Amino acid sequence: MESMTGFGKGIFQLENYTITVYAKSLNSKYLDISLKLPKRYTFLEERIRKFISQEFKRGKIEIQIKYTGGEFSQKKILVDKDLARELKTALTRLKFELGFEEPLTFSDFLKFRDYLLLEEKEEELDKLWEEICPPLSKALEELKESRLKEGEILKNLLKIYLKELKDRVSKIENLKEKIIKDAKNKTKERLDKIFKELNLREIDEN
Repeated sequence: MESMTGFGKGIFQLENYTITVYAKSLNSKYLDISLKLPKRYTFLEERIRKFISQEFKRGKIEIQIKYTGGEFSQKKILVDKDLARELKTALTRLKFELGFEEPLTFSDFLKFRDYLLLEEKEEELDKLWEEICPPLSKALEELKESRLKEGEILKNLLKIYLKELKDRVSKIENLKEKIIKDAKNKTKERLDKIFKELNLREIDEN
């Protein structure tokens, strides 16, 4: 028997940084995965969800990953030059149509960042996955063990409650028979007394 509540923790530590993964499970009829990730690992969200869904089928699974120390991996910056040119043309046209005299500056372009893209190389993603996979696996393993232990506790408690319920039902059955027997005896005694007072014969035992 497995409970749907539990907790697990995994740590991956090197000289210049530490990765800590916390895994918590709550009651839920279906599998519901909630992730709190540092920006370093946001590109791995789908891979993390898939990894968790291979281990659990039910429950609300909350995963929190903390990264301390070290520098974040460098991402390659890509510039969509065509989009940047279109943006410049549109802003220049808008400037003249609205009658603004101030010249366009580079800071004006920085307010529109759609032409700036961050690229995460596949090999870097694999490297990041190698970082978080060990502590994530450890946290999920502890979570699973925690759910099993709590499940055993609940199972034992359920056995105790069922035994107590069975004992109480048995006592009620015994008490019911005694009450019925006592009631029959008292009724017979009262009728015998009435018949005697009326000089009638006593009620036959049968």
